[in-house]
Amino acid sequence: MKENKKVARILCDGDISIIRQKGYYDGIKTCSASFLVTGGTILCDYGCLGFGDCIKECPAGAIKKRENLSPEIDEEKCNACGLCIESCPKNLIKIISKDKRFLVACASNDKEKIVKQVCSVGCTGCGICVSNCTYKAITVEDNLAKIDYDKCQNSGECYRECPTKCIQWKR
Repeated sequence: MKENKKVARILCDGDISIIRQKGYYDGIKTCSASFLVTGGTILCDYGCLGFGDCIKECPAGAIKKRENLSPEIDEEKCNACGLCIESCPKNLIKIISKDKRFLVACASNDKEKIVKQVCSVGCTGCGICVSNCTYKAITVEDNLAKIDYDKCQNSGECYRECPTKCIQWKR
C-alpha cells in the first residue's frame, strides 16, 4: 500500500499587517527574537509573527512570504522534514497527510469576542463545523475547532459552513 505524502501546514492565515499590531518591535527581525523579547507584537497572541524564520529554515525552498499574511507552503516542494516546525516559536506548523484537504488555519484559544477583535479569519469556537460534519471528525476544544484526521473523509461540510472561513481547503 502506498503511503500518503506528508506536508507541513501553517495553522494561521490571519492578517499580520501594521493594523493588526499592538506595538512596534525594533529588535532582531526574527520570529524567535521577537517572541523572546515581547511575545510578539501581533494582536492575536496565537498568530504568526511574520518574520519568516520558517522560510529561512526550509531546505526545499517550499515556504514563501506573502504580503501582510503568514507564509505559504508549496506542498509540491515540501518534503516534510520538520525544520520549519522547530523554527516557529508559536508552534503554528504541523505535518499532515497531503490527502487530508481541510485545515483549521487558526491556533487561538481565545473566546469569540477577543478573536473577532484581533482577527477577521480566526476560529471563534462557534461549533457550526461540528454540527455539519457527517463523520464527527471535528470537535471544539478550548474555543478552537480541531479536525481528527483519522475520521475526516474530506467531505468539506466544515469548510462550506465555517462563518469566518478559518477552515481552509488545500487543493
